[in-house]
Amino acid sequence: MPHRVPLTPILSLLPYVITILALALPSPSCHSLPLRLSLILVILSLTIHILTSTALPLASLNFSQGAALAAHLFATTDFLLLSDVHAELNRDGQTRAWETMGVCERVRWAASLVTSPRLIGWSSTSPPSTASTSPPSTSKPPSTPSFILHQSLHLLLELLTLLTLLFLSTSLPHLSAPGPALASAPYLLRLLYTPLLGLAMYLSIEAPHRLYTLSLLCIANPIIRAYNVVSVHPLVVWTPADFRPLFGEWRDAYTLRSFWGRTWQQTHRRKFKAHSRFITSHLPLHHPLSRTTRHLIDLYTAFLISGLMHAAGEYMMLSSHTQGAARLGGSMRFFLLQAVGIHVESVVLRVLSFAGGCLRQRVPRTPAAEPTSTSTDATLSTPPPPPLLKILSHICGYICVWTWFAHTAPILFDPLLKAGFVDDLRASLGGWGVS
Repeated sequence: MPHRVPLTPILSLLPYVITILALALPSPSCHSLPLRLSLILVILSLTIHILTSTALPLASLNFSQGAALAAHLFATTDFLLLSDVHAELNRDGQTRAWETMGVCERVRWAASLVTSPRLIGWSSTSPPSTASTSPPSTSKPPSTPSFILHQSLHLLLELLTLLTLLFLSTSLPHLSAPGPALASAPYLLRLLYTPLLGLAMYLSIEAPHRLYTLSLLCIANPIIRAYNVVSVHPLVVWTPADFRPLFGEWRDAYTLRSFWGRTWQQTHRRKFKAHSRFITSHLPLHHPLSRTTRHLIDLYTAFLISGLMHAAGEYMMLSSHTQGAARLGGSMRFFLLQAVGIHVESVVLRVLSFAGGCLRQRVPRTPAAEPTSTSTDATLSTPPPPPLLKILSHICGYICVWTWFAHTAPILFDPLLKAGFVDDLRASLGGWGVS
């Protein structure tokens, strides 16, 4: 491994602490553009130092750390530069304006914002889709004890599944660093690898999120309650309503757009939207952008930022755990391909929808003696597709999405696997019989 100093917890948390303190500055300091730019440059310098000079013991930890730091950097540019979050966002239960808050209250407000990337528990006065990225639940939230039990059981199941996958990986040579590349595997085998790797990525994101949820409910809440006993400014405790599912429904993944926009986790949607909105509002154009152009800018900006975030993780991992010149993998190519795939898919689906609508409109009309307004509306409207046709189209969509990832997943995963992404994790769990 190339020489790097171990990453300490204090250094890893320092960019987040600086962002919290910057957001907690009183007015008018928090609105000073030179000060905010200076703080962003400090955070950028710290991020570059951590990515290029420090390391964690496992390849997977380096990848996660690098990607998380890059994601935080984009969030910081949103909070301190692109948006006026003090005017746009309000914490649920907030009764005082930002200007009237005390120091401790501002720090807690800022810490809550930085640690709530999906902005659950926040309300916004900005345009839609820039606040909470999950629709509000219409069902009654469960009690805290039952929610903790439910989350604990799911966490246990996810950890057991992850251990099982690691155990199975010992018999799958394409998932180890010395083995052949995933791209060289037979096509049918790649169709098998794709859901396994997708499940592993899902578990590696979902399990830590559940652990974070349980730590807030079981550790942070008792501390907050003890603080409230002696404080004249009580803090709000966490409730099950503050924790919505991180992932959407898998049955919605019948197109690439719905997979990335509904099924996969939506943690970074606000930062994507903030940067694309900044681009569209500052383009030197003489005419307003069309809705389609804005959607395309949103699409490519989101996947460009996602590619940069994952490329930062790749750089920290590959430069720490591999020898040679390779410092970047396939993240940029993979995520930009997803944007191109969604773009092409949208065009194809629009053509198919237009052709299907024309065919349905050519169905012979039933003669009517005296057309009423109701019958006229029914004649002119396009009937919905039959249920069987909808089911078949969804099945075809699932197959197309599966095939697409079987072709593109090796671009992302091969560099990670060759750097020991799975091998290091499996070796660290050798005491569990997974070596």
